[in-house]
Amino acid sequence: MGNTLTFDAEWLSTINAMHLLSSITQLVVIHGFNFTEALEHTLKESFRLGRHTNVLHFAPNCVI
Repeated sequence: MGNTLTFDAEWLSTINAMHLLSSITQLVVIHGFNFTEALEHTLKESFRLGRHTNVLHFAPNCVI
């Protein structure tokens, strides 16, 4: 089971979401970050997406 991201915006801006997803993929595949670290790093630099939608991260064995 892997990580899952969901967005709660009624009218999601796909260009911002695609930038987020491609940045996370690059950090995980090329730079060797784990998914959560890559997500945290990318969200800190994705100020446009934060104004548009919330990002929900579901991970295996994650207890909040």
